[in-house]
Amino acid sequence: MKICKAKDCKNKISKHRTYCSGTCRTRTTNFLYKDYKEESAQRRAESESKHTTRYCLECKSPISFRTKTGYISGAEKFCSSSCRAIYNNRKRKESGWRVNDNTKERIRQSILNYCRKIGLKIHEKKPPKYCIICSELLIGHQQRFCGKKCIDKDKLVNKISKAKDPKTIYRLRCNFKFDPYDYPDKFDLTLLKSHGWYRPSNRGNNLGGVSRDHLFSITDGFNQNISPNTMSHPANCDLILHSKNASKGSKSSITLKQLLERIGKWENIQQEPAR
Repeated sequence: MKICKAKDCKNKISKHRTYCSGTCRTRTTNFLYKDYKEESAQRRAESESKHTTRYCLECKSPISFRTKTGYISGAEKFCSSSCRAIYNNRKRKESGWRVNDNTKERIRQSILNYCRKIGLKIHEKKPPKYCIICSELLIGHQQRFCGKKCIDKDKLVNKISKAKDPKTIYRLRCNFKFDPYDYPDKFDLTLLKSHGWYRPSNRGNNLGGVSRDHLFSITDGFNQNISPNTMSHPANCDLILHSKNASKGSKSSITLKQLLERIGKWENIQQEPAR
């Protein structure tokens, strides 16, 4: 009886045998003719040579990947499909390439059809909206007016449409529609700065404020059938304290002839070219 020749095997075998099993024989033979440590190191070196680090051409972030042959394909020059699309589209634009309107519309219709097919909510492009007073293009689709002036005009129109008394309608049409700050040389703005605009007790509570007075009163204009455009002209306006305006009542400070002369001078001055 003798012991198996394989390393770390102490099985007893007959005299005419060398190994106790085919496993011991294969393991011993392989160790004699192959160096597994050297082969492992060689495989590791080959693997590391194929482990390549590149940087994305768009965002410059590192891209670490393994290749079978060490060849870097075009898809591996970017960290993501988004970076690849941004990079390629910019290069196209720099070279002068543009997507025509027909192609854009076909792409848009294709996306809309796909969204309808799978049941996604589609946000259709809304038509442009315009101010209902001055027809100016609006930015937001929730808007109806372009600014405060058009809002005030709409409120005035609504008040006139609801009014039934002819004198009330005439009074609303004679309201001043200009901003005194547009004519600083025509009005005493120091009084306005010191007292502020008149506000009733339920809307600001500034009873000692300034209000706009019609020099030629609305009552006289209604009785003499004067045009509301003439009555609402800036030349017929004066800034005074509301208490003084209320005590004045329906009396006129100037005659109709004086009002027309004031309007004529006003228009001549406005039409003169700036020197």
